Amino acid sequence: MESKNMFFKEAIFLDIEAKSTDDVLDYVYNKLHSLGYVTEEFRAAVKEREKKYPTGLPGPIYDIAVPHTDPDYVVKPFIAVARTKEGIPFVQMGTRDLHLKTRIVFVLGFKTGKYQVKILQTLVDLFIQGTMAEEFMKVNDEDEALELLKNIKIEGN
Repeated sequence: MESKNMFFKEAIFLDIEAKSTDDVLDYVYNKLHSLGYVTEEFRAAVKEREKKYPTGLPGPIYDIAVPHTDPDYVVKPFIAVARTKEGIPFVQMGTRDLHLKTRIVFVLGFKTGKYQVKILQTLVDLFIQGTMAEEFMKVNDEDEALELLKNIKIEGN
């Protein structure tokens, strides 16, 4: 499976103004819901899951987060990407109170769990251990962002 099938220009949000985790998730939800990607229940479900199982990941330069929820709330599979103007406090994965200043947020919408682990691992490899975060922070518009993201290959599928 190639991830380019999961990225869509209309699900890339650059330089959004937000002050909190809820602000980012609300913004992305509103856009995705209006486009028919998620159900009305998605917003509450993704927020609840993020509280129980935080998804913030520290990076060498830019921290990322990968909030997601059950496939029941996904209408069409997607990977949405939000780049914020300022660092947003997402709780680091595996902790309860360590807040990261997250600038890149991947909101994942899978219809099955089949590729979820592989996609998560690939995003971590490229954005935390690789240089993709720096490249993503330099893109000027959604077209450039999509071009960068659609070249991500998910190996082993």
